[in-house]
Amino acid sequence: MENKTSKYFKYAIGEIILVVIGILIALQINNWNDLAIQKNQKRTYIESLIGNLEQDSISLDRFLVKSKNEYDKTMNHITRIYSPMVTADSLINIARYEFNQSTYVFASTFHNETFKTLVASGEIELFDSEVSNGLMQLNSLQEQAILNIETHNENYIRQLTKYGEKYPMLPAVPKIESPVQKMLWESINKKEFSSLFMSVVALKAVLVANGKSYNEEIKNRTSLLLRKLRKQKAQYRD
Repeated sequence: MENKTSKYFKYAIGEIILVVIGILIALQINNWNDLAIQKNQKRTYIESLIGNLEQDSISLDRFLVKSKNEYDKTMNHITRIYSPMVTADSLINIARYEFNQSTYVFASTFHNETFKTLVASGEIELFDSEVSNGLMQLNSLQEQAILNIETHNENYIRQLTKYGEKYPMLPAVPKIESPVQKMLWESINKKEFSSLFMSVVALKAVLVANGKSYNEEIKNRTSLLLRKLRKQKAQYRD
């Protein structure tokens, strides 16, 4: 009887061990499946992030050229209008034939759809801290830049509007003025004009300098993230 009981006990223990082993195997397979799903999700996100950042990079390259050219021109005007040798007539000449009031120096929109999806879903944790922090810092810089540029642009437009109410803007065809424009220039108050024009150029200088600076910093951070993500993408092919 004891031998039978012992056999049943051993059999029961064996069954339990088999069940435990089966559960452990199932859990391991489930973990492998989860890891495979996460790997595929991360690869998809990497490709999407690279696509977003590449679009931004192309846009930033374009604006970097524009902002650099605009910065150089505006700084040249600043140097001349604040020169100790400047005269009201030389200011009028700059305003009349050189100063272009328009400005187009900053990429005010960015392709951050994938980043927002990652944050909203919590799946940004799929990435290591170097990449996730880099994405957050880049997004924060973009938002800060947009607000900063909007503020400087509003200040510039406000002052430019005051200027435009009294003085002619740069002719559509440089150095070809209408009779009305010529009449307006001949009858201006030089002291009042000089003060207003100098403030307009100064505000534009602040705007384009900020645009150039933000373009460069955002471009650098974008390029850095692209290198990291492309490197991670390459690892999936190894």
